[in-house]
Amino acid sequence: MVTAIPPVIERWLRVIEDGQTAEAERRRGEHPTSEAERRRGEHPTSEAERRRGEHPTSELDDMLAEDAVFYSPAVFAPQRGRATTAAYLRAAEQMFSGTNFHYVEKWFGDNSAVLHFAAEVDGLSLEGIDMIHWNDEGKIISVKVMIRPFKALQGVIGRMAELLAAH
Repeated sequence: MVTAIPPVIERWLRVIEDGQTAEAERRRGEHPTSEAERRRGEHPTSEAERRRGEHPTSELDDMLAEDAVFYSPAVFAPQRGRATTAAYLRAAEQMFSGTNFHYVEKWFGDNSAVLHFAAEVDGLSLEGIDMIHWNDEGKIISVKVMIRPFKALQGVIGRMAELLAAH
């Protein structure tokens, strides 16, 4: 078992954290700032904005291998390809924005990680895991998501379907 956070997961956590914050601020009509900037007491700088772009999704795309696969907790068939995987992850980012989404525990292997998360969606507490695998180049090749309890998953399914249809 690897004890240090692998670089690809450090990057994943930053993208997810910044994306959650930016999406929540967008919904409130505020200027997006990263959680790291907030902890440092900084406002976004033009350099930080250029680094992230208007949205951290370009970094998300860069993290994914061309043949990345997304395994949804609700869809039987694997969702294949960088663009499709990114679309599912962006929809999840939007859906979990403002839900107190946070990672509770993290486990790492040589080319894999299991990230236990919690959130509150539509008044229901949920928890789940992201199982992430990456290749030797540090590109994510698969993301498998599991969510419980079933009632919360049912709510997630409907919201994700709406968000994916909008893209």
